[in-house]
Amino acid sequence: IITVKEGHCEICLKKTSKNGTVTYFHNVLEAKLVSENGFCISIGTEWIENKDKTYDKQDCEIKAFVRLSDKLKSDYPHLPICIQGDGLYPNQTFFNICKKNGWEFIATFKDGNLPSVWKEAIGLKDLELKNKRSELINKAGNEIKRFYSWVNGIDYKGFTINWYECV
Repeated sequence: IITVKEGHCEICLKKTSKNGTVTYFHNVLEAKLVSENGFCISIGTEWIENKDKTYDKQDCEIKAFVRLSDKLKSDYPHLPICIQGDGLYPNQTFFNICKKNGWEFIATFKDGNLPSVWKEAIGLKDLELKNKRSELINKAGNEIKRFYSWVNGIDYKGFTINWYECV
């Protein structure tokens, strides 16, 4: 993100705060190839920008993902891809793109995203007794207890969602 107080170009995104202050900025969406040892290299970039002077809704990360996914499929048609996205991504557009391209995905899922899936996951997690684990970790003299639970095979409009939680 590049943030400036005054718009310096015609394609700046802008955000108006509650007190009326306007902030101009540029965002970019990156696709990274990540190796098992954590090494990352960029394989695709899509700028999020207002290309037209007149718009009803400014450009956003989801619109940029649609454009970037077309480029990734064209540039790397045989690469097995697993998209990792934040809480913006669990939506039908994202699921359709992944399905069309044969891609797997992992997305952060929070309360408010896909209410029917959230309700089913929360309701089923206590019934799935075999789908629970816990561990105690000693890190720098502090004990950390982690509780894991998951629910597999939740249907959302023809897509199969697997839900996983770590507390």
